[in-house]
Amino acid sequence: MIFVLLAAKSVVIAGGTLLVLRFMRGRSASDRSWIAHLGLAALAALPLGSLLFPPMEVPTSYVSVLAEAATASSGTARAAPIAPAPHTPVAESGLTQAADGLLLAYAVLALFLIARTLLALLRLVLLTARARAVTDDHWLQALDRARRRIGFTKSVALLASPEIASPVSWGIQAPKILLNTDAVAAHADADAIVAHELAHLARADWAKLVLARVSVAIFWFNPFAWLLAREAHQLREEAADDAVLAADVEDTAYASLLVSAARQQSNGLQFGAHGVAPSRNSLAQRVRRVLDRGLNRSAGGTRWAAAMAVSATVLTAPLMTLQFTDTALGSSTPTPFSSDDNAEAVVFDLRIPPREPNTLPKSTQEAGLGVTTK
Repeated sequence: MIFVLLAAKSVVIAGGTLLVLRFMRGRSASDRSWIAHLGLAALAALPLGSLLFPPMEVPTSYVSVLAEAATASSGTARAAPIAPAPHTPVAESGLTQAADGLLLAYAVLALFLIARTLLALLRLVLLTARARAVTDDHWLQALDRARRRIGFTKSVALLASPEIASPVSWGIQAPKILLNTDAVAAHADADAIVAHELAHLARADWAKLVLARVSVAIFWFNPFAWLLAREAHQLREEAADDAVLAADVEDTAYASLLVSAARQQSNGLQFGAHGVAPSRNSLAQRVRRVLDRGLNRSAGGTRWAAAMAVSATVLTAPLMTLQFTDTALGSSTPTPFSSDDNAEAVVFDLRIPPREPNTLPKSTQEAGLGVTTK
């Protein structure tokens, strides 16, 4: 019952977030990305919040509703005492085995998704350890310009590796940008690439990526969770694109960069870090956005983000603690047989049966009473 309730809550949270994103199409990609990740955070916190916070019980009466429905469908009311049904060990054993099988299948798929992400992160760590630092002044100057423009104060490691095809970025306390070794020799796209990757680092998009993976792993059976994670991924990239265009990078040149990067992307690393092109399916939409100069690309600011966070907390916190209690079962008094689980209920019918009409011949009735007729 608890698992079913959590599943229903996850559908409400993920589906509600997708609905809000649909109504806020006019907002910038940065604002919509914030809303999407608030929904993912609510999904990830749903199991823990249901355990830590005191439950908010909503009384219901399943038994009374079922009894009324059965009475209405029978057409005639019949009074009978309520007694516990005798146990059926075979049926209970079958239900228990089915529940255990479903729980095992859930755990296997959830652990598989988590292990897949951990392996991608391990590969990224090993690849970063083998990469060498970029010493090209053109790339280092592009990094300094992007940091001053965004106001990013953390030190960023700019690395090059022949094992990747397109640039990727990851890390929180010690952020890193990895470039392809051959791409370092080309200076034309330095400002655009560095601005895009630094925008991901400034917005903590790598942590948001991990959050999305965890949410999907917990609620892998919920299709809305997958749709929300995919939408959040798209919005992270679109927000980074807007940051590049805000850095006075020519839109047509940047669109060409996206297309060329999509042809050389490393799909295996996308589970652990952000790249210039996350997927070919989203590339056409991103290119159209880049070339559309009438879009709203300005973020709502700190106050707007705080208001959205407070609203999400107010709406999801009661949902996390919501529980249903059956008042009919809780208020029912035990029968004398309830102390013995193996005892069968005995029901006495004290009603007087109706008299049957006499159909025997009159002579037979009188003979049975000792009366003779002449």
